[in-house]
Amino acid sequence: MLNNLAYHPELPLMIRSMTDAPHAHTQVMIASDVLFLNGLSEPVYYLLDCLDGVLNFEDMMFAFAALSRHASVLRHPMLIEGLVIVDDCYMDMAIKELSSALLGGLRLRAFYSIEAALDYIRGQI
Repeated sequence: MLNNLAYHPELPLMIRSMTDAPHAHTQVMIASDVLFLNGLSEPVYYLLDCLDGVLNFEDMMFAFAALSRHASVLRHPMLIEGLVIVDDCYMDMAIKELSSALLGGLRLRAFYSIEAALDYIRGQI
């Protein structure tokens, strides 16, 4: 999970693929991503691909709790918006709740495929 951060060659986008349960290395992953963001000169979108990992409900709740604790990462000046690839409506609904003003107004958006997320970015730039 630690060595799967990539920068898209054509779009202002960094991609993180989850290949393990999120609680295994969350602190290191967040620190690595912040270092990456700190080194950028232009803002980017951040895409979190959760489709390859094994995420059960407990893992999902742990990941969202970690996002809430580290909300400042999602407000980094080099981060345009966080995009999460999900595979079910429960994760989609949880992301919408985290984006609501009541739960912090995090800049997050859920998609069911990488292609849909890439199309969204292309439409924004």
